[in-house]
Amino acid sequence: MAAATAAAVANDVLEGLPSEEELTAKCLQLGLYVRQPSTYLITHPALSLHPLPMSAEVLRQLYSRQLLWNEAINRTARNFQFLRDSLRSTAESDLGFTGRLLSTLEKVYMTAPVGAKAPVYQPLMLGIFRTDYMRTVDPETSCPVSPKVEAVVTLSGEAEAVATEAARQWKNIEINTISCSFAGLSPLVQEFHEYLRKFREASMHVGVAAAVESPKAASSSTLSVVASSPQSRKWARVTDEAHNSAVQVPAALAETVTVWRNNVPFSSFLHQYQRRTGVTLKPVVLVVVQENERNTADQYKLLLHLLETHRVLSLRRTLGELHGTMRLEHATCGDNSRDRRTGTKNAASEQPQPSFAVVEGKYVVAVAYFRSTYVPEDLPTDAAWQTREWIEESNAVKCPSIPYHLMTFKKMQQLLSNVPEVLTPVSFAGDQQKAAAIAEHFVPQYSLNKDEYAPSAKRQPCNEKGKVIDDPEYWIADAVAHPERYVLKPQLEGGGNLIAGETMQRMLRDTKRDDPLYEEIRREYILMHKIRYPISTGVFFGQDGIHVLTNNVCSELGIYGVTLSSDSNGYIINEAAGSLVRTKPADVADGGVMAGVAALDSVQLISEVRHPGVWSGVSAVIVGGCPWKPMPTESVIVALAATAAAAMAWLMKRRAWQ
Repeated sequence: MAAATAAAVANDVLEGLPSEEELTAKCLQLGLYVRQPSTYLITHPALSLHPLPMSAEVLRQLYSRQLLWNEAINRTARNFQFLRDSLRSTAESDLGFTGRLLSTLEKVYMTAPVGAKAPVYQPLMLGIFRTDYMRTVDPETSCPVSPKVEAVVTLSGEAEAVATEAARQWKNIEINTISCSFAGLSPLVQEFHEYLRKFREASMHVGVAAAVESPKAASSSTLSVVASSPQSRKWARVTDEAHNSAVQVPAALAETVTVWRNNVPFSSFLHQYQRRTGVTLKPVVLVVVQENERNTADQYKLLLHLLETHRVLSLRRTLGELHGTMRLEHATCGDNSRDRRTGTKNAASEQPQPSFAVVEGKYVVAVAYFRSTYVPEDLPTDAAWQTREWIEESNAVKCPSIPYHLMTFKKMQQLLSNVPEVLTPVSFAGDQQKAAAIAEHFVPQYSLNKDEYAPSAKRQPCNEKGKVIDDPEYWIADAVAHPERYVLKPQLEGGGNLIAGETMQRMLRDTKRDDPLYEEIRREYILMHKIRYPISTGVFFGQDGIHVLTNNVCSELGIYGVTLSSDSNGYIINEAAGSLVRTKPADVADGGVMAGVAALDSVQLISEVRHPGVWSGVSAVIVGGCPWKPMPTESVIVALAATAAAAMAWLMKRRAWQ
């Protein structure tokens, strides 16, 4: 029955599609494209043609928790000594990349230059983060829990509590703190799916019920339902206009430029430079990009909005281009170094200030926005590393700074999962309630470094039976015996780096002690429990046409976060900034959109669902992107009531456990 239902859904989607030529034309009209490798030719990225249904209330809760993720990253990153000590072992194993990043951290943030009383750095830090999740399944029923909840959001007085249970089923995969891609393209995928909906409506000659959420609906638990008839209220499609990464990210960049101008001696430096050179410097957002960047449309979507809406210039340059054209320029304080009332020298002026970064003799960098430098290949020479260090030493606001960048390392994320000794005291300054809210999204992660299992260690991990494990070889042996339970995560960013299944099993089992990889695995890799995610049928539109993946896709949800701060406590900006969905074949361990494995997708926000509206002429209850058994229309409400009762019973049982 499940296979028949999946086939029916696929057929429904295929029958209601425009031609491939029109689909491609729509992508180009939206600006939804990527560059082909080694050319300037463009094509559309792989796209899912069936968006992911999701409760608006669950998404609202994940948005709310993103503010906590932002806070945890910021406070942990600003604890420079903790950051350095946590990554020291990894750096010793990976001197060429992690080691050099850590050296820059120590030089800029932890060492006072000659003549200074303290380290000299720009305290303002801009973060454009993305927290990635996958939904787990109920281990008791092997069925997604959150769909039960999504079905009762409009039926139960305990909707928020039930939705909270649903939100907990979204488990954190990783935190991205550098070069978070697709913030520009993700909203365009939503527009693409809206175009498909309208095409189906027109081709089916069926009026689809509309239920539209108010502009700030995703930050409110109340849905505004607009319907043309009582019958249409049985189905509610929701829009989220309050969170849009393509709008919020440029707004954050623009706000950061303003804050930067107010926190550095910009006017005085501008006049000094003009008197000396005759050039009026223009403040810019410097975007540090990769050589032969393919994801240019995603970047330009943000940068053109930055210019057209906020009147802020941007400059895209590689590290190679910057090495010969960027200089650090000091501003002379002159009379500003003395108190105007007393004429005495200001104590503050005795502390040097970071230099201005001037590019090509006519631009001064207000914000350095990194869309590169997250893999060793982006820093192939000493000149590239020197340029990266110059940027960090400047007074430009970095996005991300080296401390923020280091938080994307899997080692740091494994440490955050240590709730009593890291997440609570370090990331949340002892706030147990905040730590508990984030901890609900963790799955077990294990260090493979034997030094961390010493008897002197403050906390030693336990297995599922509560037995203390004092040797990481236990986890390695368990992963070899049960490879389906784990994934092996290197420190590297980017899609396609996870190791799982037989490949992981062979790597852990067959690597000998005299092989350098043996120590590398134990110092640099993290072992993580594999998330048991629901699988559904997907329809992809790739460069080679349309493909149906029957019962073989899974989806990953990313929540963007934006934060601007100058210390561990106060925030100029702290907000959630939209979402990203990537759907990939379930039988592929890992792989990104640019790697050609995953497809860009979007969420279809819902309250109470009837399958026909958008996707077919058959009524069904949609569960986590997977349709259940088709039902007559009059049975839908009965099914919803039943799932409501089941969800409430499950909730009461959970409370009894607690």
